[in-house]
Order: sequence, then C-alpha cells, then structure tokens
Amino acid sequence: MQKGGESASKLFGEQKVFVAYEKTPDGTLYMTVCLDKQLGNPHFHSVTQVSPNRWNHHIVVKSEETAKSDWLQRLVREGFEFAKQ
Repeated sequence: MQKGGESASKLFGEQKVFVAYEKTPDGTLYMTVCLDKQLGNPHFHSVTQVSPNRWNHHIVVKSEETAKSDWLQRLVREGFEFAKQ
C-alpha cells in the first residue's frame, strides 16, 4: 500500500488482478478483485459489472481472520487464474 491513499495494484501480465485502494487508520483494507463472472458471497461488500465479462468484487478486510480466510485466498487465486487467460 502506498502512502497518501494511492492505489497499489497487483499485476499479472497486463491484467489487473486486484487493487487495494484504501487502508484506514484502524487497519481496515478495501480491495477489489476482478473476475470474468459474478460470484455471490455474503462476505463481499458489493459486486459490479464494469464491462462485458468483467466483474469487480469489492471486499472489506477488517481483521486478520478475514485476511487469512479460505474464501479470500480462493478469490485472489481465482483472480490470478482469470488474469492468465
């Protein structure tokens, strides 16, 4: 994460996999994972279609437990797989 609220992106090839776009003073991390499909998960803050076959999955990470969770690890892994296509 860069200072001053700037975005930090993880790239795989030319595709954005996820973007951590804000970290608050209390340690909350806001991030987005881009996929080619919409996933439903009660942990997602929101899911938006940004173009055909492009869905942004917005996640709010407020705890270490969430950061280490299986569902978040799977989501990031799926984002990397999508980026390799």
